[in-house]
Amino acid sequence: MISIFNKRKQKKCNLEWLAVDMHSHLLPGLDDGCKNTDEAIKNMEVLFSLGYSHLITTPHIFTGIYNNNPQGISDRAKVLGIEWCARHSGHFPLTVAAEYMVDTTFSDMISTRGLCSMCGKYVLIEMSYFAESANLTQVIFELQLAGFIPVLAHPERYIYYKNNRQFFRRLKEMGCLLQCNLLSFSGYYGSAIQQAAFYISGQRLIDFLGTDVHNSNHIERLIHYMHQVDIQQLFGKNDIKNSTLLVA
Repeated sequence: MISIFNKRKQKKCNLEWLAVDMHSHLLPGLDDGCKNTDEAIKNMEVLFSLGYSHLITTPHIFTGIYNNNPQGISDRAKVLGIEWCARHSGHFPLTVAAEYMVDTTFSDMISTRGLCSMCGKYVLIEMSYFAESANLTQVIFELQLAGFIPVLAHPERYIYYKNNRQFFRRLKEMGCLLQCNLLSFSGYYGSAIQQAAFYISGQRLIDFLGTDVHNSNHIERLIHYMHQVDIQQLFGKNDIKNSTLLVA
């Protein structure tokens, strides 16, 4: 995949300033992301060619759908790491967290303090794309009480906030950080989500940016978008914290 992009284009598609991609689905066979080890490694190789120096991959944990747990996620990462190191020199530049669905079972997971967190303190959460989780604000409070910092994944994709976009600022005031998907700004998920993404960015509410890569098509669409815009300039007014994860 990498070879189809010439050096000039690779230089233009530079995400080095972000340093860390903190939202992806690279571990094979755990969710709706990569299907096998070869696909995972190829996607990782392209992400590194775009300038990332580290990947934090975040498989879904969704009771009844993706019944993953921290130990299973860690074990799958170790297997991928062995294969990566067999093909590349140096260390394995990937760590794991999880993307938790805010459902009726999530509070029980918090109470056990066995969450698969990012850098030991950030917990990535998500909701259904069709209806707000009734316990969202309670979960945010519970996470903070347990010593974690909640990060809401792709808030722009929750279309039920279309007429209540001020809620994004309320979340920030509650101490919940916001992570937007890079592809949302390209229109990949539709114009309504694109508009919401630019609203959040325009209000300077973005804390993290993620690829949310599930497959090679996502990467190809991201590269195509990066040829059209200056990604770094696009988010210049936001306090993007991706690079701080390396020292968190």
